[in-house]
Amino acid sequence: MKCKNCGKRIKKQELFCHSCGYYNGDSTNVSWDNEADLLAEDKKEEQKPKEKNEESEEFAYENEDLLEAFIGDDYKAIKNSKFNIWAFLLSWVYFIYRKLLIIGSVGLLIAGLIIVFIRSLLIVYLIISMIACGFAFNPIYINIAKKKIEKMINDNPDEDRYTLSNLAMEKGGESIIYALVFYAIFLIIIFFALVPFNINKNHNTNYWKENSENQANCISLIKTAYNTIEEENDLGDITEAACKVEKTTEKNYEVYLKTVKDDNTIYSYYKTENKYLRFINNTERYIELEKSNANGTITEADKELYNIIKSIESNYQDIFNQSKKEVQLIADKENTSERTNYIFTREEIIR
Repeated sequence: MKCKNCGKRIKKQELFCHSCGYYNGDSTNVSWDNEADLLAEDKKEEQKPKEKNEESEEFAYENEDLLEAFIGDDYKAIKNSKFNIWAFLLSWVYFIYRKLLIIGSVGLLIAGLIIVFIRSLLIVYLIISMIACGFAFNPIYINIAKKKIEKMINDNPDEDRYTLSNLAMEKGGESIIYALVFYAIFLIIIFFALVPFNINKNHNTNYWKENSENQANCISLIKTAYNTIEEENDLGDITEAACKVEKTTEKNYEVYLKTVKDDNTIYSYYKTENKYLRFINNTERYIELEKSNANGTITEADKELYNIIKSIESNYQDIFNQSKKEVQLIADKENTSERTNYIFTREEIIR
């Protein structure tokens, strides 16, 4: 019950409020004339049989008065009920509302991890956690409350019962502030976890599509170039090919074919222009021009061609190295940019 004057919680057998001293009995029916009447009334109360389901159970715990002060108005409901409807509805937030911060925080943390990483299990987790909280809250709360009361008594051995009761009310009870603050923090963390997660997911999805498109275009262009070589030139057997994506206003592709003829490696260079694949040059004359350049008999026109041919092989090697790096980034799940370099084996080309 509550004091009629100040509203503080008092036990129903306490006629005087321990906070303001107000008498909460029925003054019209009770009159205390002398000390003998007081003693007689006390004796009468002691001899009065206690109700089996209320008083005998109420004081089964030696510090039941402190436990009641700790729990508050819902004391009897929490103690006597096997299922807590508020814990069922509010789940882990109700633990925080009742100042069980560690348990509530762990429950919210698990919920957050499921929301971010395995959202398909969220409904199952919510149902299980709600049912578990509904059935488990009351016994867990009472057990923790008793331990806190014992610690409070041990930490304050010289305090009277009135002071201990006030301390119990401060440590226990409810806190809507705790519940709102913790839940707000939970929502903020989930928001900032989900937004980058979804951005990265969309980012990777977009680049996966771009990479697939680039790879498909590259292999198509390489096969086109290879068929051209077979029909128009005799540059030996193909062993490998490289492709580089040039990202401008419109994507262009550089294609390099690596063939072997009479133990000589020949690199053929193609490039897309105006959506058509055009042959640029190859290194078939490289050995001839290198000898002329070494002898000093090379012409200006051949000198220019010689430099172009040298750059073809160098560019091929650059594409090869960059492709290996990009493949490794994907394997390490660190691919943060679109692939622009590809290497294809003979089997992939003639497949």
